[in-house]
Amino acid sequence: MPTAALQRQSFSQRRTLGVENPTGIQILQWISHIAGYRIFKMPPSKQKVQGHQTFSSGKQLVRLSLRNWNDIHTAAQFSNSLALFLPLHESVPMLEQQMGHLMDAVVPLDTHIPAVGQKAVFFRHESTKLVLAFEATKPKEMIMNAWSHGKDKKWNSLPYARYLDGRQVHSFYLDMWLGMRRATLKALTDNVLEIERLDKVPSSFIVSGHSMGGGISTQVPRSFSTSLHADLHANL
Repeated sequence: MPTAALQRQSFSQRRTLGVENPTGIQILQWISHIAGYRIFKMPPSKQKVQGHQTFSSGKQLVRLSLRNWNDIHTAAQFSNSLALFLPLHESVPMLEQQMGHLMDAVVPLDTHIPAVGQKAVFFRHESTKLVLAFEATKPKEMIMNAWSHGKDKKWNSLPYARYLDGRQVHSFYLDMWLGMRRATLKALTDNVLEIERLDKVPSSFIVSGHSMGGGISTQVPRSFSTSLHADLHANL
């Protein structure tokens, strides 16, 4: 049999083998999962989003209008206020000075993960504006960005993907969000009720985060919509 045919046959056989004899591609995929990076470009069919978009290395860019600028600027101000990792009694006055008004409510949110602790803060300002801001990566947390997949306690267990509402998510980001979700929903509920007591309605709700905080923030919308939908039916 010609050499080329042997090579094709050998490659075809390797592709069907399990974890006991993985192919080079499988090994690279496992390494990418463990390292937390997508080493293969996202196919165009999975890059579709509404609105104008420009593709670059598998990432999607959405063009925003000037009407979005105020919200983006506000989100950046709150994210930046947490970027120095100062205690709240120091960072909040700096934020208030920058914003030009006092905060109506400041609620720290703990992940209940000892190695992480607090990872977000819920704010209410100007009576009716709500902000949920997630902290960026602290120096000691750099390795945690690599924990994209779950893993059992056994040292030789393989990493596995985790899902939220049918979509794959970053495993450790999900754990941090799940640790904060109940307290976040309570802070949201309490402040919406306070706004109602003022005979007003919430005017905006911004979710913001930088770096690791941005990753955690992607867990929020679907989790919120599911939780609020369930709460609504429970209260009917």
